[in-house]
Amino acid sequence: MKPSDSKLTPRQLSFTRLLAEGKLSTTQCYRDAYGTTAKPTTVQKLAYREKKKGHVSRYLDYLIGQKEAAHRAKSLNDRELTLDSSRRCLKGEITLNPDQIASANLLAKASGLFQHVQQTEVISSSEEITAMLERKLSELQLTDDELH
Repeated sequence: MKPSDSKLTPRQLSFTRLLAEGKLSTTQCYRDAYGTTAKPTTVQKLAYREKKKGHVSRYLDYLIGQKEAAHRAKSLNDRELTLDSSRRCLKGEITLNPDQIASANLLAKASGLFQHVQQTEVISSSEEITAMLERKLSELQLTDDELH
């Protein structure tokens, strides 16, 4: 849900948008948004206070979330484009030149298409589990000599 940006002043909006871009430091975002020439330590304190204000931080979180969602959507679109082109090439519907194949390979890597997720699942029969438990229990049991 989008927080209301009507509570933000134009300078706060500018500050928050600059922060969400992630290209500048918090201090530089504050300097650019507020046009201040104060001492660095003063600007640092003011920027920190401004960033911690409830309505500013909520809107910043919202903008960062929107940016991340757009990035995920773009990655999914890039994957779909790569897979669709590969399928069409395999079916003989299109022919890709070496430059297009290299570009598709780079796009696939950049979008995370080649990331492998490895899941290990160990399936044991009930007999194997019973034998393992009995072995562990026998290792833990103390003999009569050890008790006395």
